[in-house]
Amino acid sequence: MDLVKIKEIFSDYSPSIEGVYKKSSVMVLLVEQKDGLEVLFNKRSLKLKNQPGDICFAGGRQEIGETPLDTVLREVYEELGISKENIDIIGESDVIVTTNKGIITPFVGILKDMTLNDIHFNRDEVEQVFTVPLSYFFKTEPKIYHTELKPIFSENFPFHLIMNGKNYKFSNNSIEHLFYKYNEYVIWGITAKIISNVVKILKKYDFKG
Repeated sequence: MDLVKIKEIFSDYSPSIEGVYKKSSVMVLLVEQKDGLEVLFNKRSLKLKNQPGDICFAGGRQEIGETPLDTVLREVYEELGISKENIDIIGESDVIVTTNKGIITPFVGILKDMTLNDIHFNRDEVEQVFTVPLSYFFKTEPKIYHTELKPIFSENFPFHLIMNGKNYKFSNNSIEHLFYKYNEYVIWGITAKIISNVVKILKKYDFKG
């Protein structure tokens, strides 16, 4: 194989993220109320095996052939019964990469031509829906806590092949966990990170909330 062929291969190659990642999308849905904009949240059904009772945004795993936007519109309809005609998609927030190889694309939308009373959510997935004033997140800094991720080696890990062996300075990762407390609701983890990012973007462009 010569250099011409190598150049030809890479000129046509579309790079991707190395490895297998679980891709999903969520919707940060804003609702216009008489006192201002509010953010719609779900409380996950207590019957679910994974994260029962947690506060989250509507969304879920991307299926084969879907774009991130396809995914979030499908999931919002399945969970909340809100069709794409009732959502004004205004953009995306920063993508979240999780510690368990997940990639989450958050979309920001505005509920239109329907009210909160018109939402008939899927009780197999959602325990309840509620809103929090967007202004709350402008006025309230999240509490931040950390966990440390340290390497655990297999018994046959070849330390002898590495300079300094077991004394090699392997990296440890510190994971930041955000927490908001609003009335009886605790909004934390990735959900808290997503809404915090949305607020940071708005503040960056001098939106006052």
